[in-house]
Amino acid sequence: MSSEPVSYIPVMALERTWEAQRQKLKRNIKESIRHCYNSLRRDGHEQKYVADGGAVDAAGAAARLVELHHRRSLVSQRRWHRDHFADDSIRAFEEDVLRKMHAAGRVRFAELSIGGSTVAARACLESHGGLYFYYSGFDPDWWKYSVMTLVVTESIQDAIARGLSTVNFSPGIDDSKSRWGPEMIPLQTIALVRSSPLAQARYRVLRIRKQMRQPLHRQLDRVLGLFRRR
Repeated sequence: MSSEPVSYIPVMALERTWEAQRQKLKRNIKESIRHCYNSLRRDGHEQKYVADGGAVDAAGAAARLVELHHRRSLVSQRRWHRDHFADDSIRAFEEDVLRKMHAAGRVRFAELSIGGSTVAARACLESHGGLYFYYSGFDPDWWKYSVMTLVVTESIQDAIARGLSTVNFSPGIDDSKSRWGPEMIPLQTIALVRSSPLAQARYRVLRIRKQMRQPLHRQLDRVLGLFRRR
């Protein structure tokens, strides 16, 4: 038996009203939220948030999400995000699964549109009274307006209005999650490995490959991005 390093899941309990929730937020996220709305208004952009862009066309909403996820991965000047659907077969599989989950009432497509075009989207899973932020994406041309922060803010407000009790920001910690002040729930992964020398050696190789995977994926995604239609 071998234990992986402990990771954490950021989970935020929801208050009964958005105003009560907002009062508990840290100053930096309050300022970020104000910036989202004020900057768009100042520059004359009218935004429209839709709690479930898949209500009319789930397949179209899934395709928009995956495409925006891809566009986000092309940005090299900021914090890198991998394109998890760079392979066409994985992309098709993800769109199909999201469409079926939407039909089962398990996922919504939170979308933000500006000037009639969808500029940011996030898949929001729901189960047992909780909201789970799944994959997301946005058009980098709208980066300075913090459009994804706006989508998250509106999604949380919608979750409160519908009586949900928690928001799960998904495993892993970064500023975009921790600034909301969630509780960090520890996640311990334990691997059961046979005691034979060969099995132990294979496991060590897998650990090394896992540590090397992210930088390799980054280079691969950049190459694949050259051949993908934007």
